[in-house]
Amino acid sequence: MKKSILITTLSLLTVALIMMSSSGGMTNSTAGCTCHGAPSSSTVITMTGVPSTGYVPGTAYSITLSATNINYAAIPSAKAGFDLIFSAGTLSNAPAQTTINGLEISHSSGKTMTSGTVSWTFTWTAPTAGAVTANIALNVTNGNGTTTGDAHNIATINLLQAAPTSSAPTVSNVTSSAITTSTATIGANVNANNATTTVSVEYGLTTAYGSTIATSPSSTTGSTATAVSANLSSLSSNTTYNYRIKAVNSVGTTYSPNYTFTTALSTALPSVSNVTSSAITTSAATIGANVIANNATTTVSVEYGLTTAYGSTLATTPSSVNGSTSTSVSANLTSLTPNTTYNYRIKAVNSVGTTYSANSTFTTTIATALPTISNVLANAITTNSATISGDVIANNATTSVSVEYGLTTAYGSTLATTPSSVNGSTSTSASANLTSLTPNTTYNYRIKAVNSVGTTYSVNNTFQTNSTTSIILLEDNGFIVSPNPSSDGKFVLSKQHQKEISNIEIYNALGSKIALSELSLQNFEFDLSSYASGIYYLSFYVNGRKTIAKLIKN
Repeated sequence: MKKSILITTLSLLTVALIMMSSSGGMTNSTAGCTCHGAPSSSTVITMTGVPSTGYVPGTAYSITLSATNINYAAIPSAKAGFDLIFSAGTLSNAPAQTTINGLEISHSSGKTMTSGTVSWTFTWTAPTAGAVTANIALNVTNGNGTTTGDAHNIATINLLQAAPTSSAPTVSNVTSSAITTSTATIGANVNANNATTTVSVEYGLTTAYGSTIATSPSSTTGSTATAVSANLSSLSSNTTYNYRIKAVNSVGTTYSPNYTFTTALSTALPSVSNVTSSAITTSAATIGANVIANNATTTVSVEYGLTTAYGSTLATTPSSVNGSTSTSVSANLTSLTPNTTYNYRIKAVNSVGTTYSANSTFTTTIATALPTISNVLANAITTNSATISGDVIANNATTSVSVEYGLTTAYGSTLATTPSSVNGSTSTSASANLTSLTPNTTYNYRIKAVNSVGTTYSVNNTFQTNSTTSIILLEDNGFIVSPNPSSDGKFVLSKQHQKEISNIEIYNALGSKIALSELSLQNFEFDLSSYASGIYYLSFYVNGRKTIAKLIKN
């Protein structure tokens, strides 16, 4: 296949498209291609995805473009490709082996046919209005590397916008609000359902109503809900009124259900009392109060902030109170800063005016977190004891600290540190003296720190207790290590006699043994150049006596 070909599929009903011939080259989706021969009716193009009644503006349709040519059913190498251009809308979700460029989708490589059939599925989103043309060109090849035997075809599809349908109006979300001693506002959402609709409010002391007032707006059109409202006036105080919405168009008349409201009693400013703060955490607090609306619907909120200028406002639950008795309200403040003092007050607003409570304050708690452990060491190691130490930050939650130790990483023994409990947000040094240990034995250990947030463990470390065998210093046993200190980490062990040495080991300053397999050990030369600068210890035996040397790497 040497040329691109374009196809589209646009109908919920599978439509066999009438193919159009052209003697021109395949320069776009409305022309054939002379290099593939004249258009062939043996290649049948079908397209599905758009309703036969037309498209709905803005709707995304899954389009499937198919090609069938029974003459290629027995050719395993048969492939097909296409080129399709829409005049409007948008394309997305290109399938494999295709690309989208604006309103054009085309194959990037030929797709293998199965039993003479191939298809591609993509998404076309309809435009806001207007007729749409889809021009398709499609080619089927036999895979012989030439244009001989190819069967291409072309098609044009015209897509029309679905005609709107009309029906009786729909009325929803009927409300009464802004109720005073003599007025009220009636609101609703009205869908004209594609027929111009006149809207009004019927109201009165009974369900016979008796009074009618046009809403604003008084007329709606289209197929989406329009908010309408009407301001009723000259009402009697403390009186129950019935009302409903009436919507009329050419199809029919729709009435909402009957609703009622009661006009207010004589009113006064709201009263606010018992203002409290509770459930205070690092980032939240609950503000509560009692509010009397004094017969005028009252909106209640909490104003809060770092100063008495406040800056933030949150509606209470409930956000509106009414009547002449006390109502408990509350608001949950969130996203606060830990360890910070906030100012707050209650704001209550009704038709008479606004009441503010006195300013009050609360302070959020300090933020807590898992404990932090660092600088874990084993020192003062003897044949049967060792001291484990570490630095612990409690992160503002009281933290219990202990040492877990034993012959394996299962540990088995626990000893509280001194101090056993730390607090605050700064580092505290804690240590534990392990006793009754076995000589010349390697122990695993770690620090455990527990607070209300959770548990932190240090990484596992090891130390080895000293041997009961007598230990002598290097120089006393006729050995010399040089250079020491060493600037490059290379040391040479020289002996002043012919005594044999055994059990050579090297430890770092934490007491962890460096495996001999990690050392370059040739002719008593120790290469620590790949290790960090610091102090190391060389240990070996001569005639059953242990010798220790301090190695210093600068």
